[in-house]
Amino acid sequence: MDVSLKGEVRLLGNPAAPKGEGHLFAPPNSSRVFFKNNDYYITSGDLNFFARKEITNPDFDIQAVTTLSNYKVYAKAYGDLERFNFDLT
Repeated sequence: MDVSLKGEVRLLGNPAAPKGEGHLFAPPNSSRVFFKNNDYYITSGDLNFFARKEITNPDFDIQAVTTLSNYKVYAKAYGDLERFNFDLT
């Protein structure tokens, strides 16, 4: 995994129960993840932190692409870690 993130997150609460508020994003084509023997290049990535939610469960929307044989495979994951969707096309 080689991930670059930019943005701002403000930490709230106390060390026993931290909260976060803010936004992080992956600049286009600056990050990649290795999954099932392939590099997926992140084309878009957003992480949103809300004070009403645990900092360990941000909302996210991540899109990536790879090439398998002669096919482009697009992956998208979105939601939060407790309830998320994963699409492949």
